[in-house]
Amino acid sequence: MPFIVSLIPLVISIFILGLLSKFGRETTVGDTQLLIAVYIISFLVKYFASLVKEFLYLKNSYISSDKNGIEVYSSIIGQNKNIIPYINLHSFEVNQGFLERLIGLSTIYIYTDGEEAYELPGFRYNQADSFIKGAVEEYGLKIK
Repeated sequence: MPFIVSLIPLVISIFILGLLSKFGRETTVGDTQLLIAVYIISFLVKYFASLVKEFLYLKNSYISSDKNGIEVYSSIIGQNKNIIPYINLHSFEVNQGFLERLIGLSTIYIYTDGEEAYELPGFRYNQADSFIKGAVEEYGLKIK
């Protein structure tokens, strides 16, 4: 979906070129090159902004556990803290997409009885696995 959204500037550029030719102004090679350059720049800015957003989210998100439950911290600008009591836990899932597998990362999903899912991307696969096993063993959890 984000790729389709990034095509919007190109579609608008082509539409503007069509309008210019419809109203009698001949489009030149310079017009076409300018519109293509605007599209490429807008695509690169959008891509760079999404990379910065993901980096900040991954840098400022972490998970910890204690005797009361699992604490999930996530933030980009402000900070969100969610405490999930062990009694409300339903299941854990560690997921790796194709790109995550290539760079050795994974995403932890924590499901509660209310079917609410907490998503924690950016963990090394062995860290995610050892965190879940450690929480289950240390606190005697019986995950349903």
